[in-house]
Amino acid sequence: MKPVFDRVLVALDLSYMDSRLLQMTADMAPVLGMKKIYFLHVMPEFFFPGIPETSLPVHLEDTLPVDEQAKEHLKAQVAQVFGAQRGLETEVEVVEGYPFQTLLHWLDVKHIDLLVAGRKAVEAGSGITARRLARHSRCHVLFVPDQETPDWHRILAPIDFSQHSARAVEAALQIRQARPATALRALYVMNLPLSDYYMRKFDTEALRHVLREAAHQTCDDFLEDLGLTTESMPVDFVENVEGSISRHIEAQATAWGSGLLVLGAQGHSAAAQLLYGSVTERVVDGAAPQAILVVR
Repeated sequence: MKPVFDRVLVALDLSYMDSRLLQMTADMAPVLGMKKIYFLHVMPEFFFPGIPETSLPVHLEDTLPVDEQAKEHLKAQVAQVFGAQRGLETEVEVVEGYPFQTLLHWLDVKHIDLLVAGRKAVEAGSGITARRLARHSRCHVLFVPDQETPDWHRILAPIDFSQHSARAVEAALQIRQARPATALRALYVMNLPLSDYYMRKFDTEALRHVLREAAHQTCDDFLEDLGLTTESMPVDFVENVEGSISRHIEAQATAWGSGLLVLGAQGHSAAAQLLYGSVTERVVDGAAPQAILVVR
């Protein structure tokens, strides 16, 4: 079943990141088929915004509650970026509470399909880190990096041949279908035995060759199940010589000039650590400049 992105929540914090989140969401809305978007800002308390890098006007009106001022400020930003996109419903909310817990609560009660959140190099102390969201959110998550909004017309989709990676590929294909000029590649990072790992009586290179051939055959079967071929979606095979799948993913994305990584939330097993789980968290938590779409 293809991923659904009908109901979206954008987590705003009155910082410089808001404009980037809004622009990325506006660009993605027609591509992913968004139907309703909630723009949510959670204040720890209404008496004072408490945001170090707030974009809220410094001189607050004494006669107007701070939450209402924040809401009007955000509504103006949303209107400026989105205008009147046909078939798209938007709603701006400013609520009081613990930011992380309140955000997760809203994801549940509003039946959110996709959360759009910032991925800052340095967090402001709200407790909403990219790693925590990747681990605890039960919906898809789009992380927008802490820099210029990336060019996401080159998409890299790491795969491990699991059902979760198949859903990630389907999401990437959905984007390419809406934007045919989008370039899409898959990546498989192979865990092969080190050349000196086994005793000399074993032909290690022969074993490595067998494992490479098996990976290519499994990949062909994986693509065939999705109605694809390596011609319609090229696949790069990279050996995990660094002992870190996440670093290989980041390096390949940067080398290819990808602006968007599409990752499955889990792989075959946490013990095997083939691709997802802890690896996804490391990619999300890393310094890669790409936007990251985590598909569940």
